[in-house]
Amino acid sequence: MSKKFSIIKTMDTNKLHYEINNHINNYDEDSPYIFMNIDTLEAIACECIPEIELRTCEKPDGYVAQYESNKVFINNDLKFGEVEIR
Repeated sequence: MSKKFSIIKTMDTNKLHYEINNHINNYDEDSPYIFMNIDTLEAIACECIPEIELRTCEKPDGYVAQYESNKVFINNDLKFGEVEIR
């Protein structure tokens, strides 16, 4: 089950944290995957270091960052500020 939501007004990392925890509680998953476009990731990285750890991706389908121990993947089909949790 996936869920999309927007954090567009500002980079609302509190909402991101809330939605991650909500997903974990609702679906009994320890570390859901987070999807966002590259611009959203860069904006969050500027605000949230050290909570977000960027990494070089060796495979195109590999994750590019970690946010609170959750893998972050790039999905440029999502709009700026839109995040999907699976």
